[in-house]
Order: sequence, then C-alpha cells, then structure tokens
Amino acid sequence: NIFLPSSIPTETRSAVCTHGLPEIEDRLRYGQATEALSHLHHQLRARTVANKFKAKNVDSQRAYTRTHELQDQIERKINTHRIRYCTAWEALVSLRGLGGWTAILQPLKREDIRGLHEQAMTKEELEEHQRIQ
Repeated sequence: NIFLPSSIPTETRSAVCTHGLPEIEDRLRYGQATEALSHLHHQLRARTVANKFKAKNVDSQRAYTRTHELQDQIERKINTHRIRYCTAWEALVSLRGLGGWTAILQPLKREDIRGLHEQAMTKEELEEHQRIQ
C-alpha cells in the first residue's frame, strides 16, 4: 500500500511526510477531481445519446440486447468516474479542510448524477426506486 499525506492524520502529517509532499498530492487530487468530472460529463452525454438512439431505432430483440449492453457499459463508467471524483474530493478535504475551494468542487451525491434532460426524482419517486432495489 502507498500511504499518501491525505491518509495520514493532520497532527502527524508534518512529522511523517517529506516537505512539499502534501502540496504535490493536493495538485494531483485536484487534477484527478477535475478530470473525473470531465469524464463523468462525457459519459452522461453518451448516456443521453444512447437513450435517444434506443427510443428511435431499436425494434428487435437483438438490437435491444446490444443497446442494453452499451447502456450497462456507460453506467459502469459513470460509476467509476463518480468514485474517482469522490475519492479525490475526500483527499482534498483531508489536505485542505473545508473552504472556498468547495464552491468549485462540491460533494457529489448520487442524485446529482443525471443527464441534461433527466429530471430529478421527487421524494416519492426516490422512495419507490429505493424500495424496488
């Protein structure tokens, strides 16, 4: 395992880490977070396009299966980028603490991840969705 400064308690970080290492990880994690958001945005657009394509063009079982596999692949990528962002965000909180930077990089909740034309679920719809899963 590699122990980065964000995984070490703040009180002992300066005694354990080489000078400048927390700042290097800070830049790394900021880049990781912004890149994850960019990839997440791209995958949300891909999901929107796939959904529109499926609605217009899928008329056979074979095409439905292929489209469904594509949508599953997109959902896995969305989840991967969400996890990467959340990991980077938590590391930044550990390194920087909460502050003005959180206006730019905010905590990412599952309900925040939706495509351009997808509406947020109402409280009742969310409870129904959670009960089904």
